[in-house]
Amino acid sequence: MSAFNRLLATFPLLFSLLTSTALAQPGGEEPREGVIIKIRLCEQPAGAKYPTILAQPMLQTLVGQPAQIRVGGSLKSQFYPSMHEMGLKLNVVATKHDDKRYAVKADLVRGRTLGENDPDTEIFTTETLQVRMLAENGQLNKIAISPSKWCELTLFTPQGYVDFQEEANRHKPHPAGTTFSYSAKPTVSTIPPMIARPETLPSSQ
Repeated sequence: MSAFNRLLATFPLLFSLLTSTALAQPGGEEPREGVIIKIRLCEQPAGAKYPTILAQPMLQTLVGQPAQIRVGGSLKSQFYPSMHEMGLKLNVVATKHDDKRYAVKADLVRGRTLGENDPDTEIFTTETLQVRMLAENGQLNKIAISPSKWCELTLFTPQGYVDFQEEANRHKPHPAGTTFSYSAKPTVSTIPPMIARPETLPSSQ
């Protein structure tokens, strides 16, 4: 069992879902529009039949209202007085860009340990993905990170998500760990690994 898995088994309360959303506006202001943001970090090595979903956070918030999800906690090194963030953290905010599109800012951090072959060695790694893009309701946006790894970001309005679920229920899913939405892998991005942006970003109007 990995050090991170032992941490999770010992401290189940470290799994926390933190969302900062305001359900009502002060001073009698009109309620802001709600949106749902779904992100999936995927990997499909050469020869693999289906992709592996490395992380798939999803949250609901209000337009213009920052929100955060954090799953995991901190792991202390056995050999040095240092703490290392483990698990997943997502910070996201969406603002209205025009009648059809939303400007999305999403920062995803994934911390984990690598291998346990050498009992005298600890390896901690942190992957950071920063996305700035324009998204339409229900549109699946694929962002290439490397030849075998990519991120999917989809923004929904509440009704758009209901429509998406109804459509998904009409399709037979692939084996565990995959869904019908994977029809093709994206082209390779020229952005350095784990610091990715969409290859084509519509100009502001």
